[in-house]
Amino acid sequence: MKTMPPLPNTAVSGQHWTLDLSGCACPARLLRERNYLEEVCRAACQSVGLNVVGSLFHQFEPVGVTGVVLLAESHLSVHTWPDQGFVALDVYVCNHLNDNTAKGAALVGRMRELFQPTHSDDNQLSRRSIGAPLTL
Repeated sequence: MKTMPPLPNTAVSGQHWTLDLSGCACPARLLRERNYLEEVCRAACQSVGLNVVGSLFHQFEPVGVTGVVLLAESHLSVHTWPDQGFVALDVYVCNHLNDNTAKGAALVGRMRELFQPTHSDDNQLSRRSIGAPLTL
């Protein structure tokens, strides 16, 4: 196996949040309507200073939506179960040239505000540095 040398001056890492939101008291259309959820998610990302490069959302029948907003800094994914008032969120921001941790945390907060859960099971994980040696 080959080990790649660390990149110079790249103390780069990322932050990854997962949230299981239950008892969501948001407007029903946020959990049920693909186009509306996509619009709101894209706007939330932009409102905290993250750069949207694309998105793809899918409408399930009879209810539910799954989607992802692709960011220059990584992604936001969202999966809704309207009949259960449940949302699974995933926010990951890379920190290549700038530390985007605050923007990621702001997005997590914004999504929590939008879905209005009565309970939130949150996890945060620091991802490895890009400058760390890679084994190929």
